[in-house]
Amino acid sequence: MTLASASVAFIVNSLVTLDSTKLRSAYSFKLEAAAPVTVTLLCLSAASCIGFLLFQNLFYEDYIHSKYPADGADPRETYTGARYALILTFSGAGFLFFLAAYLILAVWMFV
Repeated sequence: MTLASASVAFIVNSLVTLDSTKLRSAYSFKLEAAAPVTVTLLCLSAASCIGFLLFQNLFYEDYIHSKYPADGADPRETYTGARYALILTFSGAGFLFFLAAYLILAVWMFV
């Protein structure tokens, strides 16, 4: 999440501080063309990581504070397979969005 948000800040800063009166390199034009897709994917990566952290903490606190009966006859399991899948989806999506953003940026810049 930190790398994704720092990358967005770097790309936006490099675009904002462009001086149109000076001669620009080819990489500057390529970065400008690749920025919308890259920034979108990096923002999706950061949002997925925030969702992962939110639900991980929410489900953990629910699990810790759930009351189990003393005899164990009717256990109340709160960490279900659906919750596990949701957490894995958010974490995997965050990583894949980050990876896709940098792959697209690299292809756009150097090919």
